[in-house]
Amino acid sequence: MNNKLFPLLLVVLAVVLLASNSLYIVKETERGVLLKFGEVVEADLQPGLHIKAPLMHEVRKFEARVLTLDTRPERFLTVEKKADAVLAAEEFGYPLILKPSTQGSSVGMTKVFEAGELGAAVDLALRFADSALAERCIVGDEMTVAVLQGEALPSICIETPRVFYDYRAKYEADSTEYRCPGTDDPALEAVYAKLAVAAFDVLGCSGWGRVDFMTCSDGEPQVLEVNTVPGMTSHSLVPMAAKAAGIEFADLCWRILETSISDQSELTHIEAAANDA
Repeated sequence: MNNKLFPLLLVVLAVVLLASNSLYIVKETERGVLLKFGEVVEADLQPGLHIKAPLMHEVRKFEARVLTLDTRPERFLTVEKKADAVLAAEEFGYPLILKPSTQGSSVGMTKVFEAGELGAAVDLALRFADSALAERCIVGDEMTVAVLQGEALPSICIETPRVFYDYRAKYEADSTEYRCPGTDDPALEAVYAKLAVAAFDVLGCSGWGRVDFMTCSDGEPQVLEVNTVPGMTSHSLVPMAAKAAGIEFADLCWRILETSISDQSELTHIEAAANDA
């Protein structure tokens, strides 16, 4: 790619991401839970439903989760006060995950090991949102798979000596280790890729994103969430996976831009303008 293209490309990409309004189009009826502005809504999501969010500087991340009620117990409860957390602990047991309903990067999140830690965990989570989520803790390998233009990139296994992959482990600690690909078993790698694309598709996502997993006690990968606004700095997980697939950062940005423009003539016009700059 022409180096002169790159600065303009980053500006255009930022505008596309900030202006993006429609994040999901539901393809078939499904029972789901939408998390938006701290409100948890359980509903039948009908085909053709557009789930929208305002500009990304107002909403850091919009999550949608599909409940598999027939195969797994409900994994989270809404917490607005300590009494709610006590009930969640009775339901899920310890350890328990407690986190704000509208944050990312593990901000305000706590892994609670005993009842005496609940009060502080609730106070911390509610500093960042009006409500929190209490979740059943899944103990196992933490994996993430980026999806780009309908295909899964190599998986990444995340390992940290900290209690969990918290904010410090993500952005400050030198001890966090990333393995990409996350597994040396081609068959298992294919399983993660298939599940990532399936989760992406069932929520009606398109373009690019990242699917996060934890491994259950039965050894089966469990989808935690589909992140439609993953980090895109040079040291973030999506660029890391792309590099392992032979895609350099500038080319990755361009391919993401391509997913946001349906009219090829518009893309050609942008490239021509950049070349003339």
